[in-house]
Amino acid sequence: MGDMSQDVVVSSTRTAGRHGVGAVGLGSPSEFLPQHHAQRQQTLELITAAEARGHGRLAEMNRTVLSNLDTIIDTLETPETTEHAL
Repeated sequence: MGDMSQDVVVSSTRTAGRHGVGAVGLGSPSEFLPQHHAQRQQTLELITAAEARGHGRLAEMNRTVLSNLDTIIDTLETPETTEHAL
């Protein structure tokens, strides 16, 4: 079962990178916001399960994924500011 959990971590990381902000040819990054929220929930569940089973390293790896997802989600949900409006 440990191998399956690690496969999920790799899959989560690849998905976050592939659909992240600045991805070329994928349409508007905000189109992927629902997928990012779903992946965030799945990642939280993986962290909880890993911690319950004593798999600290797996939980740590998924906390990194969670942090990346939070950054992506925050960026997509934050209205753009006009830095050059001065």
